[in-house]
Amino acid sequence: MASTAENAKKLEEELESQPNYEYVKNVILSYICTNDVNLHVNIIRAIFVALKFTKEEEEKVRIAFNANNTSYIGMISGSKLI
Repeated sequence: MASTAENAKKLEEELESQPNYEYVKNVILSYICTNDVNLHVNIIRAIFVALKFTKEEEEKVRIAFNANNTSYIGMISGSKLI
């Protein structure tokens, strides 16, 4: 049977490995409620960190975001937002 200290350590590790629900909820709410593309970029970066996205997951989001948010000038210059 695991000791109380072992159980406490395991619980602490689980809590640290999970994103803060309220923080993530507020980040997503901010994303949904704004049309500011620059704010969207910053929020996406916060989501990457909070949810511990892999590099592959980040790249998938970047590709989709840039495809959905490329302005006419961006298409001409080939610039990407994130």
